[in-house]
Amino acid sequence: FPKSIRACSSLGSCTQLQWVPLQLGACRICIQAACHSLRRGLADADSGIGARGWGRRGSPSDRWMLQVTQPLLIEAQKASLESAAEVAPWAGEPNWSVPETDLASFCPEGRWASAGGCDGFIFVWPVDQPGAAPPCVRCCVAHFDVCTDHVVDWERMKCLSVGGDFNLAVLDLMGGVVRSRIKSDAGPPSCTQRRPDCSLLCVDGDLSAGKAAVGAGAQAKIADIETKTWLMTLQGHQDDVHGIRSDWDTNQVVTSSWDRLLKLWDLRSGRCVRSLEGHNQVCTKLDVDFSLQLALSCSDEDRLILWDLKQGGAIKSYDGGLAKANDASVDWKTMTAAVCGPGGEVQLWDLETGEIISTITTGAATTGASGQSVDVDWERRQLLLGSWDSQVLLFDLDSGECVKKLRKPRRTLTRVHLKK
Repeated sequence: FPKSIRACSSLGSCTQLQWVPLQLGACRICIQAACHSLRRGLADADSGIGARGWGRRGSPSDRWMLQVTQPLLIEAQKASLESAAEVAPWAGEPNWSVPETDLASFCPEGRWASAGGCDGFIFVWPVDQPGAAPPCVRCCVAHFDVCTDHVVDWERMKCLSVGGDFNLAVLDLMGGVVRSRIKSDAGPPSCTQRRPDCSLLCVDGDLSAGKAAVGAGAQAKIADIETKTWLMTLQGHQDDVHGIRSDWDTNQVVTSSWDRLLKLWDLRSGRCVRSLEGHNQVCTKLDVDFSLQLALSCSDEDRLILWDLKQGGAIKSYDGGLAKANDASVDWKTMTAAVCGPGGEVQLWDLETGEIISTITTGAATTGASGQSVDVDWERRQLLLGSWDSQVLLFDLDSGECVKKLRKPRRTLTRVHLKK
């Protein structure tokens, strides 16, 4: 039974749960239609998270279905999580298996790309291999719900990720397994009246320092990866934190929230040092240079804002671009930003002049699919884009041409990374 649930959470395939209604004694068609959304409902129902996050607020029928099936789903999730650190994630799931030759081709050297998405998987590709479609060499179950964010330490070949299963996971990319998990201390997924900090939405961290910063609902949390404990809670936002950046040399964290604010935190005291106001819509992602004390924030409006973290004010706003900005990657040496959003376009901005340098039209533009995440290797002039329609595309930054299509994901992408 747990394996069937895991296959459903991975593939979204209703057919693998045909026998479950016999166990529940309910309508098979109704259960089948809800089986994939129930996995989201396990995290979202009665909490309002879905209305502000990746899904919609649970309807009365969803909540009824959740009450009926929740005990079985929870037991299945627990069993899957307990085995995740010991069993290769792709074992026993042929539709997601990676050929042995591709598995064996994985090595720390070379250039790599990663992507995480709504199926809970982390994918890894070698982008320096010849050909327009390099093979996926790792396809790892990091979470048994949406993988909301991840960050990669390419030197150690390890990944920190957070997801809708209330876990911060440490994934060994060489072995392809989750080595450890830190569960949200807000209570298990079975709690119907959970605190607002149980949903883990974004992450940044440094494995050499053994620390991670996590957006947990309307709060930010600091975790010790080695001891698997939560060290500190940063309180001050009034809505979900969807962007977070940390620096352990300066002991600073910057957060962006759906309450339209950015906040700068001092980790030595746990205090909010700056609260930056300027956006008219919810803030999403951000990019930060702690040495320059600069930050660029995205929001659900046609405005980017460049912030002075030291003085605590806006340096410049950039209007008239994309209808909204989902993510940005900044070259702080040249003050150039790549910004992705709806319509399948990526815009390059000159942050000093405030002008749009160029616009890259992606393959998602034909369907209008939104670009969800962008990362740029500014030295090699290559841009990686993950989109709403499950595409991971690598572009030449100068010509705007797509040079590689990285295949495997089947769900919306939440974060992509390039090894630089």
